[in-house]
Amino acid sequence: PAEEEAPDAESGSAAPEDAIAAAAAPLRRPRRGPSTKLAIILISVVLLAIAAELWIMSMPQVPLLIDKLYFGVALAFQLMMVLASLPLPEQGLCCIRGETLRRIRSLLLDVAHWAFVVMSFGGAIVLRAPESLAFTAAIAAAALAFRLSMRNRCIITSVARGSSLPRISGKTVTNFFLTLLVVTVIRLLLQLIFGRGFPWDQAIAAISGHHPSAMVAQAVPHQEHTEL
Repeated sequence: PAEEEAPDAESGSAAPEDAIAAAAAPLRRPRRGPSTKLAIILISVVLLAIAAELWIMSMPQVPLLIDKLYFGVALAFQLMMVLASLPLPEQGLCCIRGETLRRIRSLLLDVAHWAFVVMSFGGAIVLRAPESLAFTAAIAAAALAFRLSMRNRCIITSVARGSSLPRISGKTVTNFFLTLLVVTVIRLLLQLIFGRGFPWDQAIAAISGHHPSAMVAQAVPHQEHTEL
């Protein structure tokens, strides 16, 4: 019995020593987790995209019908993505905290994620101006760069920590974005050959008898003459 009580005595004496060692250890600042770092990167990229979209929307040669309306809708979802990607305050937000706040954040990011996918691939087909197509190509190239650097993982899914998008292998999704880039570049090359806005501007000209690009070119000098 005496030999069995000895270990208890030793563990009891070691506990205060562990407490003293823990108290003497220097305090370390908590490091930002991978999700926080990725969120900061995502916010920076989205803000850069917003600035580029506002610049494109300010161009008079970019048509209102589809292009500017498209970017207007995209801006709304991008602002949602930025707000949902901000680091969550420890004390909560508007009486919402903990797991509930994280679920709301993930839901908002998931909605913005769906909008990004649908509008990115749809934009390669419906957008008319070469400036808009060049922006889509840049987005596809950026998505490819992120996926390749993250081993075929999605930065939005990593920040949201989940997604309701269909379960597809990472390599397949990367190939989708590669296809998006190729399709967008092909459309830009076709516009160099057949003219600005191909094929939608030419289709509108065949139906209405007026080429949209020519109408914009006539409107800009008239506006400058009016201002003078």
